[in-house]
Amino acid sequence: MPSMSKQVRAALAVAVALLIILGVVQWRMLGPAPKASNAPANEFSAVRALEAERATIGGKVPHPVGSAANHAVRERIVAHLEALGYDANVQRSFACNAHNTCATVENIIARLPGQLSGPSVLLCAHYDSVFAGPGASDDGTGVASLLEIARVVRTEKTRNPVTFLIDDGEEAGLLGAEAFVADRGAVEPIAAVINIEARGTSGPSVMFETSTNNRWFVPIVAHALPSPNTTSLYYSIYELLPNDTDLTVFKRAGLTGVNFGYVKNVVFYHTPFDDIDHVGMRSLQHHGDNALASLRALANTELRRKSNSDEVWFDVLGFFVVAWPAKWTMLFAIASLVLAIIAASILVREQEATAREIAIGIGAFLAAILAPAVIGFAVMKILPRAKWIASPQALVALGWIIGIFVALAVIAFARKRARFDAVFVAIAIVWNILALIVTIVITGASYGFLVPGLALAIATTLIATGNGNETALSVICAVVAAIIWFPFGVTLYDALGHDAIIVIALLLGLVTTTFAALFDRISRAVALLAIVSCVVCIVVTMSLPTATNERPRGLTVSYLDDGTRTQWIATSSLPNMQPQRMFDWYAVMPQYYAASAPKLVIAPVVVTRDGNSIHVVSQRGGDRISLAIHARVPSLRVNGVVPPPRSARFRSYIAEGWTRVYTFGSEMTVDVGSASAVDVVAMDYSSGLPPEGRDIAALRAAAHAVPSDSGDATITMVRTKL
Repeated sequence: MPSMSKQVRAALAVAVALLIILGVVQWRMLGPAPKASNAPANEFSAVRALEAERATIGGKVPHPVGSAANHAVRERIVAHLEALGYDANVQRSFACNAHNTCATVENIIARLPGQLSGPSVLLCAHYDSVFAGPGASDDGTGVASLLEIARVVRTEKTRNPVTFLIDDGEEAGLLGAEAFVADRGAVEPIAAVINIEARGTSGPSVMFETSTNNRWFVPIVAHALPSPNTTSLYYSIYELLPNDTDLTVFKRAGLTGVNFGYVKNVVFYHTPFDDIDHVGMRSLQHHGDNALASLRALANTELRRKSNSDEVWFDVLGFFVVAWPAKWTMLFAIASLVLAIIAASILVREQEATAREIAIGIGAFLAAILAPAVIGFAVMKILPRAKWIASPQALVALGWIIGIFVALAVIAFARKRARFDAVFVAIAIVWNILALIVTIVITGASYGFLVPGLALAIATTLIATGNGNETALSVICAVVAAIIWFPFGVTLYDALGHDAIIVIALLLGLVTTTFAALFDRISRAVALLAIVSCVVCIVVTMSLPTATNERPRGLTVSYLDDGTRTQWIATSSLPNMQPQRMFDWYAVMPQYYAASAPKLVIAPVVVTRDGNSIHVVSQRGGDRISLAIHARVPSLRVNGVVPPPRSARFRSYIAEGWTRVYTFGSEMTVDVGSASAVDVVAMDYSSGLPPEGRDIAALRAAAHAVPSDSGDATITMVRTKL
């Protein structure tokens, strides 16, 4: 049995190594320092980009699709590009998506005059915002990046031409991208797309998505990035989610592409706090560096290439990218597992381990990753249920503490019954079995298990053959696992919110297994420290407000006149409001909170029918209208446009037996292709509450909440049979 002094030395070695890795992760997550306005002309400057954003987007006023503010933004962007020497044209089109959401969009397409023809690289960002916020980060920083890049590359000669697309209507449902790909003349020259997005106001710029069959171009882009933050895990997970950006539309059109975004400070996302004062300058610099490096790489390579397979890749602390063909992964995983099994057989033969001890080690590994997740889930039940809270630091720390110390305790318990060699080799075997399983199920995530699994397999082989120091090898394996998984422990809360703590606890437990076999006991002082730390984190999280005036929660209020009653409706509870389920055309019935409202004189929406066509008109010039039809409509046209087909990623939010059309504007005609009578619900919306809503707005402000997403609205609704 190791002496206590040996365990103390091992603990110090592990702690120092992992703290260094954590420090490097935190440092690299900051992103590059913003370059000043006097930076060299061939470099991207966040300060210059922000100046361009102030001059075009503004960053203080919402400018949703179709609004006067949006038209003004478009004019300023066009003028800015023309001043840089670009031919900037406006593509005006009525477009729909597969959800039957439609709008007239005005895309800005800019090219340098005199460019050669041939496959082109497209840089894309959207200039519209949601109704509730100015969109200074989503996607003002994307536009700012494109404008600064346009300045940088205007004098550069590239092998392939470059096109800038600053599109409209992304927040309305990717409608600008839909309009662009519907124009074959516009899309045919495009071979590769670089899209820039944001889901927060700061954080590292992450290459989180690519198109499929990315084997040929991922190495070109990833190795060009000066501070890469990217993995194939992001790509694989994103492919499973219903989330979409403009790149989704471009991928459907068969284009090669990459997507960059950042997610920190997500509480500001789609709210009034997404203004220019909250733009993260390091994030803007990182965005620009990534997009410029990607553009230069793709604009100077052969774009006619194709591949029929994917790449597996990950960055190493933001310094460089490791990548290999996905089809090699199974071979690597099998070889690593075989190596771990050979090490186990040597240990058994040399009587350094028994089959029973190895079985104990396997059980301990499984318990060490599952127990933290279970405990994290149980703890979450007593904590605030808000998806994001104003001060999550203690909550994130709680996930780390649970993951590390629960895994240590579980494996220390196993070490009372099994020797180090047996437990360590058992852990190596399970890591590699997981690598094999993940390779089969979701290959893009395989590196997270394969690389630490290979390190463990090599370490156990060295130990089994008497050529390695158990402490040194454990520390190396811990460092390898930490390099891969610590970044997720830092960023997952921003991506997933409250429930990420369960995943963080599981992942930290996973990392801890790589070195936990060094310890056959947890001292009472360490156990007490862990327990006290957890209690402190829980108390701090519960005592701090879930929202503050500086970091508010999103809460949208509307005035609704449905023809029979008038109500204030809110997306979450306010004083004197009662829960109410509304709008039965949704597949999952939304939970609103309602209170009676005064009857106001508001001209109601008008809905009429002429044969197969249903007309909806907002008499008061509302900015949005919708039509819900209680019938399945096999063929649909909205203002003469047929919505595009549904993709494999499509997730309907409309209940079976209903069809819904939502249009930005004050008038629409829907051709339902059938003369049979149908029940319909028509609605019109205008942004903002009537003056009588000032009291409920004050209640919201007192609750540290602000409008979000589609923002406050005044709504009229008519139910009828046509």
